[in-house]
Amino acid sequence: MKKKLVILTSILFFVGLAFAAAPFISSLNPTVRSVHESLHIPIGELAKGKYFIKDLPHSRLFVLNAYDSGVRVYLVPMQRERVQMPDLAWFRVGGFCNTFEPEMDDGKLKPGGVFRCMDKNLNKWQEQEWLWSYEGKNLGKYTEDMYVPRHLVKNNQLILLGARE
Repeated sequence: MKKKLVILTSILFFVGLAFAAAPFISSLNPTVRSVHESLHIPIGELAKGKYFIKDLPHSRLFVLNAYDSGVRVYLVPMQRERVQMPDLAWFRVGGFCNTFEPEMDDGKLKPGGVFRCMDKNLNKWQEQEWLWSYEGKNLGKYTEDMYVPRHLVKNNQLILLGARE
């Protein structure tokens, strides 16, 4: 009898815990209002191996469809129409890049390519650290990964949550 009571009490506890946790878990999703008020960018059928850039106030948005990883979205800081490159972290200015983009081959993303600063005047440390895979991972030793903004991809639209134009 005591064993049945412990089992029944445990079951009721976990059922109650699930009901109590449901509102907290659902509150982690963006609200309908926040999705509606966020920046919507039509991306159409972004073909594999293609990307586009959208300039926003003080930042540049990269949207790419890499060959094996689907649609990826990255945000980099801008200052005076140049990318503000990181010194270990993106919030610390390590220099500026006039041409920051993914490597291309015949008008498509180069398979296995990287994001890099294409400027000619880079020092050795910048050449080694300012490299990111299409998945946004830094390929150097010290610099952090690219920033992925909160977003949704829905009905061929990119929705940047919390962003406005």
